[in-house]
Amino acid sequence: GITTIDTAPCYGAGHSEEVVGKAIKGRKREDIILATKVGLDIYNDNRRDSSAKKIQAEVEESLTRLGTDYIDLYQVHWPDTETPFEETFTKLNELRESGKVRYIGVSNFSPAQTEEAAQYCQIVSTQPQYSLLTRQIEEDLLPYCREKEIGVLSYGSIAGGALSGKYKDRPVLEENDERASFYEFFREEKWAYTRAMLDVLEEIAQAHGRPTVQAAI
Repeated sequence: GITTIDTAPCYGAGHSEEVVGKAIKGRKREDIILATKVGLDIYNDNRRDSSAKKIQAEVEESLTRLGTDYIDLYQVHWPDTETPFEETFTKLNELRESGKVRYIGVSNFSPAQTEEAAQYCQIVSTQPQYSLLTRQIEEDLLPYCREKEIGVLSYGSIAGGALSGKYKDRPVLEENDERASFYEFFREEKWAYTRAMLDVLEEIAQAHGRPTVQAAI
């Protein structure tokens, strides 16, 4: 029953998009909402690059990997402070007008950055990190999105797995594990807070006969 798939070139250096492309092959394209991202250079250690030239190259690569001729939602993965927003979002609007992209969104943008981007094209969605352990967007981003009628697609909603209910004790993660480098919830100094949240979620979940992960979501 899932109809929306969100991916990005930097997930496995293009591999995720290729897997998604295989998964949707042969299905009715109009029944699927494909969301992917732009602005992290997979050939240069995922360096931020939202220049018009890079966007043009990336969109063609993503279309090829996904096996489609258009992307439903194209999101700027992280703000690129080295490239003027006017250049980035004017180019994205051109892609929208050409039909290669249907809608433009942002990810990891502040309200002020989103407002600036919206000067050059319509921004329909934002993708922030949001979980019971990361609630900062409730202070500013969510009220802004309500006011501007911008959709929100959260990521990290189970805190990189910390709120999945899988771990009773703090797992020791390898240094190259994304959960150790990107999410802070597994760190020794943070685990007591994470564990306390899990205790509450487990109590709620058990009362309803549901897994802990559902309570977290």
